[in-house]
Amino acid sequence: MRRRGVVLLALGTAAYACPRARDAESETLLRLSALHERVEESARSRPGPPADLREACAGNTAGLCGEVARGRQPADAWATAVAYARQGSAYELRSAGPDRRMRTADDLVIASSRVDAQRRELAGCYAGRRGGAPAPAAEVRLDTTRVGVAGYRFSMPSGYFGKWFPLGDFVLLEFNLIESYEPVLMRVEGDSLVPRDPRAAGGRIPTLNRAPCGAETQAEARR
Repeated sequence: MRRRGVVLLALGTAAYACPRARDAESETLLRLSALHERVEESARSRPGPPADLREACAGNTAGLCGEVARGRQPADAWATAVAYARQGSAYELRSAGPDRRMRTADDLVIASSRVDAQRRELAGCYAGRRGGAPAPAAEVRLDTTRVGVAGYRFSMPSGYFGKWFPLGDFVLLEFNLIESYEPVLMRVEGDSLVPRDPRAAGGRIPTLNRAPCGAETQAEARR
């Protein structure tokens, strides 16, 4: 039985214009994702994860690292400081969620110990369906070929490809398909990825269901 979780898809180009207003959960997930990538990049230059976010952001003042450089802990969208904890060779980034209390059911968490397992769990092929009818343009294959600091390759039959990021109970999938950069939350429900907001991305993203890959494709995806 596949565990339930949340999938975050982001469609767009490097520069974005006029995105939809993000809800607090979406904004927090994007902030955690940015910090996760920064921690991963920092860990490449040392034996293990950085001791704290100040060490992770050393020499970098872009984005949320600018907050760290000014002596402030990055906050989630509910104005609560994000917690970072190193645990041996692993680490955790945690938002207290809407109740603003740590270690309750609504926390949003990226745990590095979960990332590799999720990478293998979610790798494979998905086909889009809208109203019960196939949506071939939404077919996506997630594989485990490393791209960049913390991402992996995905591809589509149309020839488009990009990066996806396993981040605990959700993933970030970056398409370069449309002019604006718009994050779309999708829930993992068994073997389906269901849009949290059907209106997001102009309704372009249908439900994605686990689908068979060819034998060669399946082997590559789970390698």
